[in-house]
Amino acid sequence: MVKIIASESFPKQRATVAFSVVLRDFGPNKPHRFVTHCRNDDDGSHYWGHYFNDENEAREDFTLRVARYRKG
Repeated sequence: MVKIIASESFPKQRATVAFSVVLRDFGPNKPHRFVTHCRNDDDGSHYWGHYFNDENEAREDFTLRVARYRKG
């Protein structure tokens, strides 16, 4: 079972869709347990995954991705 650890939403802007940056935990039996993705909030698809074995590294990546999208 995939667990969402954190999520930050960004509204639809010109020429984009509403999306979220998400940090997910795929569980201890997966080769890359933690992943940050961009999620299309219209259809639920996930893309641009960054994969990690360490939760702290994944949280850092989540924070950086959110900051980058806030800047525009």
